[in-house]
Amino acid sequence: MKKKYLLISAALCLLGPVLLKVDSYFPHIPEYMMALLTGLMIGAAVLFFLKSGGGILSKILVTVYTVLFAVVTIQGVYCNPYWNTYMNTEMEYVDILGQTLSYREAEKDIDYLMHYLKKDHPMFIDGVPEDVQQACEKAVQELKDEETITGIMLYRKVQNIVSVLGDAHTSGGVTQKMRHYLKDMHQKEKDGYQITAVNGIGLKELFREKEDLYCYETESRALSRMATDLITLEGLEFLDIDSDQVRYTFRNDTGEEKEAVYGTADFIPYEEYEAADVSDQGADGKPFVSYRIDVPGSLAILTLNECKNSEEYRTCLQEMFTEVKAENIRNVAVDLRENGGGNSMVANEFIRYLDVDTYKTGTHSWRRGPFTVGGGDGVCQNDIHSDLVFDGEVFVLTSADTFSSAMLFSEFIKDNHLGRIIGQPPGNAPSGYGEIAIFQLPNSKLYVQISTKKFMRADEKTEDKLVTPDILCDADKALETLYGEIGVPFG
Repeated sequence: MKKKYLLISAALCLLGPVLLKVDSYFPHIPEYMMALLTGLMIGAAVLFFLKSGGGILSKILVTVYTVLFAVVTIQGVYCNPYWNTYMNTEMEYVDILGQTLSYREAEKDIDYLMHYLKKDHPMFIDGVPEDVQQACEKAVQELKDEETITGIMLYRKVQNIVSVLGDAHTSGGVTQKMRHYLKDMHQKEKDGYQITAVNGIGLKELFREKEDLYCYETESRALSRMATDLITLEGLEFLDIDSDQVRYTFRNDTGEEKEAVYGTADFIPYEEYEAADVSDQGADGKPFVSYRIDVPGSLAILTLNECKNSEEYRTCLQEMFTEVKAENIRNVAVDLRENGGGNSMVANEFIRYLDVDTYKTGTHSWRRGPFTVGGGDGVCQNDIHSDLVFDGEVFVLTSADTFSSAMLFSEFIKDNHLGRIIGQPPGNAPSGYGEIAIFQLPNSKLYVQISTKKFMRADEKTEDKLVTPDILCDADKALETLYGEIGVPFG
């Protein structure tokens, strides 16, 4: 009898951690199921006490065992911001253009969004902000008044709610690979043309009408996101622009303008669009990190398009600084203009080649369910590569698309006076939110990413809300400006 109750108690306790692991690959295990499981653990322990006839030692062991696994299970569900997230597995996607939802399905998706905002976002630690609650109630009422609810319509309402936060990391989205792109856009960009107006409306004017659809901290970042939406069928529908006949105005660097009218048939799937890339740099096949050395100009340029602190990145850095030392290069630049973020440790790895013992990285507080956990003193000891230390000039090239960990890279360089920034301010603020958890709404299959940390800037004394470049210029002129700064002919 004793053995049976012991096995029941042990099995229920082990089931908690097993389900926590399963959820990381197969999300959407209901929280109430885990709460029920915890109750069963405790119930099994009580039965053991009452029915097994076990001795004091076995009762102590079962009690400790049950409490330990109950705490692990509850913490894993309610204090872990990644519970039910799609961090380790592929999300399920649907064709959002052809999707319709019932009001009840759409309402459940918004309830799901609000549940995880309240659970994970630092701004919700003391409850739902009033303006977010009002935006949510308005969105739900507007959906209730609709005869037909489409996936795109729900996407708009999600954005109406989360855009109130002013947090560029907390946003809804449709995966890039599910979109249909304007087939001529690659060629237009190669010819030096960019969209300046749609149906006669300038981009800034259009943005003023649609800004509650975007989550942003810098307007330039939001305009960049809108520009991407304007060249996709899904984006046009999101912006409520008829794709049957769209009139685009294009302008090049010399001010020459062209107009062209496109219809729905002129938009092609993502795979075809990428295959049609006619740029000199190629498409997905290009490495995320590379470098080149301009020996006559005494300049090394590291191009980093994604923050991946991988062996490939570390090897690339070592090879570059080895050549920098061998050729006595006096200027090193890091091009982050197309870098949307990733792992912030890429900045720390780069700084290991600079002559500095300690540097500031800022602090943070991390939302852990009903609690927040602090992030240390914000001072990092530098593990210097003493054999390859560089003491020349450092530059970082930035744009509105320099985001998240790439922004942190530029922040660490600027705030610690390790180098100079050239270009546009990065796309988010250094004192803000980040470290996202990614969820998928159960009915529409839209994804939402929610910040779990609040970051405080490395230079806490500055009044600058952004990482403002030391040398401001258009992002596409940043490399030319760099050459001018070091006194070397460009091109």
